[in-house]
Amino acid sequence: MNDSATKNRIRSPLLFIGLFFLINPYFAMLDILPDFIGYALICYAVSDLAKLEYRMESAMRYSAYLGLLSFARAVAFVLSLGSDDSMRLLLTFSFGVAEILLVIRFASDLFGGTEYLLERYDGYEALGRLNNARFLTLLFLIVKVALGVIPEAAVLLVQKVLFSDLIDVDDIPLYNDIASYKPYATALFILITIILGVWWYIEICRYFGAVRKDAAFVAAATKAAEYVTGSSSESIDKKLSVSYVFAIVGIAAFALDVRFERVPVLPAFLGALISAYAIIRAKRVLKKTLAPYAFCAAATGLALDICFILFGSTDTVGTLTESAVLAALGAAFAVCSVLFVRRLCDSLRELHADFGCEKTSLKPLVYAEIIYTIYALLNIAAFAMPVLYPWLLLPRILLSVAFIAVFLLTYRRICEEYVAIVSDTEEET
Repeated sequence: MNDSATKNRIRSPLLFIGLFFLINPYFAMLDILPDFIGYALICYAVSDLAKLEYRMESAMRYSAYLGLLSFARAVAFVLSLGSDDSMRLLLTFSFGVAEILLVIRFASDLFGGTEYLLERYDGYEALGRLNNARFLTLLFLIVKVALGVIPEAAVLLVQKVLFSDLIDVDDIPLYNDIASYKPYATALFILITIILGVWWYIEICRYFGAVRKDAAFVAAATKAAEYVTGSSSESIDKKLSVSYVFAIVGIAAFALDVRFERVPVLPAFLGALISAYAIIRAKRVLKKTLAPYAFCAAATGLALDICFILFGSTDTVGTLTESAVLAALGAAFAVCSVLFVRRLCDSLRELHADFGCEKTSLKPLVYAEIIYTIYALLNIAAFAMPVLYPWLLLPRILLSVAFIAVFLLTYRRICEEYVAIVSDTEEET
């Protein structure tokens, strides 16, 4: 790892992007911008500073725990669909308590670690903003969780009425009040969370922006991080491992079409951007451009998701205009996504050649391209005629899982072989 690479990571915008993912409120355990992506970005962004202070290493570890908790909450949300209000309250409360405990430790270690590093490496300019940033971080993240739990707690009053007297619940004014005001309370709490989140994000960006712009601190921290960095093979292994994690999240979101009432749990447009970033992260300069294909796939995927949410009924046949719009967008997304997948596979072939990985076979990538092309064709039918969507769900899931497995396995083998090559070269020298 060279000096400029470490300096670029310390000044990387990934931390700001990761923090942005935390702004959105919870709605029945669901967050539109997945928190686990944000915590994954934060975890990577502080990895170099974690070499210098044990609390930063602890903050990195707790951000990983929070990411796993967020992912588990999303899975629990999908699995609990159709459950009664009591089960949803139990899950929301349990995840909320766990998240608050982890958030307190995460924020304490993050700001305690940065305070120590700023004092040690002459970063006095940002110290003046630290207390405000720490207070707002704890306030926002705790209030965000609490306001997501409170609306679900209305079920406790309802159950008290249900089991206290054998009468019709609809005749009880208290229940009628709860039933009528709960949506308004939920909307109010969401608005409060968004306002508080924007305020927090502005302040936290000012704090970390001051850290990032402090040339003396960045230079001193970079030099110290380089001093404690291990061998080249270890650095490359870490870099490729992070790239592989992004690839897992990106490819899974891009290829797995899992929806709740037509809303995607993992939006394909985010998956396209994340998976493209993963490959570009592994190799900064690609001979064949990848970003334009990712943006085209993301744009058409986002447009298709919006239209499918608006009028993609799986129970009835839509109007001719609606069907035509869905068919056109489905075809556009299929074409863009197939081209994007082909360019992704070409990027892996380029990595294979540049890394000198002779043992890893590239033949599975041909199978991956064929599998995804078939999957894309089924997608056109599923989105053009939403009534067929449930019938095509199983074959599409099987094809997408097969594509994900083949692509990621090939990518992993390339990374492992390259790390082994670098390690052998170091031993020889």
